[in-house]
Formats: sequence, structure tokens, C-alpha cells
Amino acid sequence: MTTAVVALLALTFTLTVAVIGGGLLYVTLAHPSLIGPVSVSVAGLTLVITIAGLVITLATSHRR
Repeated sequence: MTTAVVALLALTFTLTVAVIGGGLLYVTLAHPSLIGPVSVSVAGLTLVITIAGLVITLATSHRR
């Protein structure tokens, strides 16, 4: 992959994480019956980052 493609993928991933995190935070703040809105948002972002890290690891380990 070229540097431009990697930079574009990094930007896309960053924006996606920001949108998902913002959406989770908005939903949890709009519904106060959910316990710990910030912890729910952080857990969701952690899941997304973990899955993305796994995908990146698998993609780079097969590239030769």
C-alpha cells in the first residue's frame, strides 16, 4: 500500500471511531436510565478499536 492509501485509511478510521463514540455518548446521555453513559461509550469505542486492530494485524501478517 502506498503512503496516501494508509493515510486515507487512518483518517477514515479516526472519523468512524469519532462518529460511533459520539453516537453512543448521545444515546446514553439522552436516556439517563442507562448506567454510566461515559463507560458505555468507552466500552463501545474499545470494542471497535479492538476489532480494527485485529483486522489490521491479520491484513499485515498475510502481506508479503
